Amino acid sequence: MLGARLARMSTERALAIGTGAKDPSRAIDWAFVRRGLEVATLITVFAVTTIVPLRFDALWGDAHVYFHATQAWLAGQNPWTSTSGVIPFAAPPPALLLNLPLAPFGEDAAVAFWVVANSFAILVLFRRLRIPIYWLLFQPIAEGWFAASPDLALAGFALLGGGWLAALVKPYAIPALLGARRWRAVFGGLVLAALSLLVLPWAAFFDSADTISQSLRAWGRPISAFGDPVLMVLVAIALVSLGLRRGLQLATPGLLAAQPHYMVFSLQTIVRSRILAIFMSFSLLHSAALGVIVYAIAEWTKVVVRRASGRATPASTPG
Repeated sequence: MLGARLARMSTERALAIGTGAKDPSRAIDWAFVRRGLEVATLITVFAVTTIVPLRFDALWGDAHVYFHATQAWLAGQNPWTSTSGVIPFAAPPPALLLNLPLAPFGEDAAVAFWVVANSFAILVLFRRLRIPIYWLLFQPIAEGWFAASPDLALAGFALLGGGWLAALVKPYAIPALLGARRWRAVFGGLVLAALSLLVLPWAAFFDSADTISQSLRAWGRPISAFGDPVLMVLVAIALVSLGLRRGLQLATPGLLAAQPHYMVFSLQTIVRSRILAIFMSFSLLHSAALGVIVYAIAEWTKVVVRRASGRATPASTPG
C-alpha cells in the first residue's frame, strides 16, 4: 500500500509540473509555520524568565527550610522561628507533617527525597496532562524543582488520587482541586486539618502571625492580585466570567499566589493557553493577575466574534 501511495504521489507531482501547476509538495504550510513560531516564542520567554532570576545559592532551599521547621517542632520549639540561612518557614502547621517520616534519616536524606519526588511528579504531570517537554523551562515548574518545594510532588500526587494531602498542607491548592471536581479530596483534607488542631502547634502559628506576614512580604513575590483590593475585584470578575471550572482553576494564580510554584496546581488550565503561559512566566508585580484578566477578555472576545459571524454555540461560551 505504501508503494502504491508513493507511486501515485510521484505521478501527481509529475502531472502538476507538466501542466505548469504549482507543486503541492512545495506549498508552504503556514499553519505549521505559525505553530512553530508560537512554540519558539514560548521557549524563548520560558528560558529568559527562568534563567535570569535563577539563584544557585538557594538550591533546594525549601526542602532545608521545611526539614528544619519539623525538627524545631519535634524539639518543642516554635517552627516559625526556624530558618535555613535567612529563608524563614511560613507554611501552615500541617506542612510540618511532610518531613515527619523523614526526620529519623537526617536532613540530607530528606532533601534528596524531595528532589526525587519532584522529579517523579514532573513525569506524572507531563504524562497525565500531555504537557510538551519544553514546559520544563516554565518558571513555576523550574522554580519549584530548583527550590525542592513540595508543591510539585503534591500536584503530581493529586493526579494519582492523593489530592487530600495537597488540600491538607497547601490550602491554596484547594481551588484547583475543586475546579477539577475532586470534592472528596478537598473534604478529606479539611477533615484532617480540623483533626490536626489537636496535635499540631496551631497556637504558635497564630501567635507568630506578624512574623509570618513579614516573611511573606520579604520573600514572597505578589504575582497575584493579593493586597490590591481594586485588582482583586477585577480578577474576581474575570474568574466568574470564565465559569466555575476554569474560574476555580485560576483562582490561586489570580488571587492568592505569592510565589510562582503556587501555580503548579493550576497547570491543567494554564497549559491550554498561550496568554496564561506567557503572563505566568514572569515574576513581576501582579503579572499572573493581569494574565487572568487578559485571558478572560480574549475568551469573551472569541465568543463575541463567533456570535457576530453566526457560528456561536452554547459550548462556545467560557465555562
